Amino acid sequence: MPHRHSRYFPDPTRQKVPPAAFQHAAGTRDISGSEKQREKLCLILDREPYRYQKFCSDIAGQDIGAHGGKIERAISEVRDFLRSSRRGVMIPGGAKIFRRYIAFQNALPLLCRKLGMKKSELIFNDFTTLVSEWLKLHAKP
Repeated sequence: MPHRHSRYFPDPTRQKVPPAAFQHAAGTRDISGSEKQREKLCLILDREPYRYQKFCSDIAGQDIGAHGGKIERAISEVRDFLRSSRRGVMIPGGAKIFRRYIAFQNALPLLCRKLGMKKSELIFNDFTTLVSEWLKLHAKP
């Protein structure tokens, strides 16, 4: 049986992160970790700026982005984070990625029906496989 946090979340702006997993991810750059651990980057997004301070003091000093509950803004924040972390790699703009996200979301019910599944039954590995296959079929130059 999959881990309870490995389910696919249809709305990334409402995804709940288990505190232990979050603290582990946010703490990967701790000075006591290995060099590989210190090289890791962590993006933290929340609906509202500074809301996290009410329940998680462990991430003080981290640069927290806010998506305002809007998927398009969350996608743009992630895109910008990825682009700023790798030099020489070009990534399409947030608006283009969002349009492709919407196209995939519109196709998802049919993809699930073909598998005899409901969206709510998808676990993470099911979802990522569907995304990979959809991207192969809908490659953009």
